[in-house]
Amino acid sequence: MTYRLVGDRYFFPSHGRPTAYIETSRGCPYRCRYCYQSNRKLLWRRASPAWVVRALDHIKNETPDVRHLYFADDNYFYDRDRTITITEEMIRANRDLTYQVQGAALMDLRELSDADLALIARSGCLRMDIGAETGAPEMAKVIGKIVDPGLLLETVGRLSKAGIIPWINFMAGFPGESESDLKHTLDDIESLVRKVPRVMISPVYTFYPYPGTRLFDQSVRHGFKPPATIEEIAGSSWRVPKTPWLSAGKRTFLERLYFYSIFIDGKVPFYSRTFWTRLGHAVMRPLSRLRLRHRFFSLPVEKYLFEAVNGVEY
Repeated sequence: MTYRLVGDRYFFPSHGRPTAYIETSRGCPYRCRYCYQSNRKLLWRRASPAWVVRALDHIKNETPDVRHLYFADDNYFYDRDRTITITEEMIRANRDLTYQVQGAALMDLRELSDADLALIARSGCLRMDIGAETGAPEMAKVIGKIVDPGLLLETVGRLSKAGIIPWINFMAGFPGESESDLKHTLDDIESLVRKVPRVMISPVYTFYPYPGTRLFDQSVRHGFKPPATIEEIAGSSWRVPKTPWLSAGKRTFLERLYFYSIFIDGKVPFYSRTFWTRLGHAVMRPLSRLRLRHRFFSLPVEKYLFEAVNGVEY
C-alpha cells in the first residue's frame, strides 16, 4: 500500500505517537468458540521475517511521520523462532519505531523466557494484548478458553517487569453465565489492577454472538434471534446487546460496568493527553476502583455528568 497517499489523518495517536497498522500473520491455532476464527479450516499462516522486514522499511520510507505500529495479528507469538528473528532485526535496524501487539496468547507467551521478553521490549514493544475473557473455570469451558488465573497473573507480572504494558481483555454476558461466574471475572480484574500497577484492563465488553462461530449456534439455542435485515443490524448494540438471556437489570449492570472499567487503570491518557482528559481521569479513577471493589454501580451520577459534558452515551 502507498501509505503517503492516505494522508496523516488516518494515523491515529497511540502512546503519543502517530500510529499505523500492520498485519504479519493470519489465523489462530486455538478454537475459542466466540471467535470468528473458530470454524475456519485454515489455521495459522505467517509472513516470513524477510517479508516483515520489507514491510517495516516500506512504512518507514513512505510515512516517516509514523512513530508507532499496531501489529493487528490474531496470534503474533505462535512461532517463537519467527518472533525472535523479527525482534532481533528490529533492534539491528533501529528504525525509531515503537509498537504494540494485538494478539498475544497466554500459552505462547509461556514459551518465551524472561530474556526473550527483555529482547522484545528492547526492540520497541510497549504493549501486548491478552484475551483472558473470563475468570470463571466453568464459563471458560463453555467458550472454549483456557483459564489459568495463576498463569495470567504470572505472565502479567513478567511483562510488566520487562517494561511491556500488559493489556488484558475481558467479556461478560455469555449465555449461561451465572452471578458466580461474573464474580470470578470481576475478582480477577480487581486482583490484577491491585497487584500489577502497569496492567491495563479493556473496558468489559458484553458478549454478542458472531455469525459462523460455535457460540453463535449455542446462542440461537438460548433464544437469540439474529438480525435479518440491514436495518436490524444497524439497530443492534454491540456494547450491551439485548440478548434474551440478559434481563433488563443485568444489561444495566453491564452497561455501567463497561463505563467504569474504562477508568480503573491508566489507559485513558494513552489515547488523549489533553489537560481536561487527565483531570477527568484523575477524578474518575479512584471512584471507579471503589465502585468495582464494592460491586456498586447504582446511582451512577459520575456517568451521567460525563455523558452530559462530552455529549456521548455509554
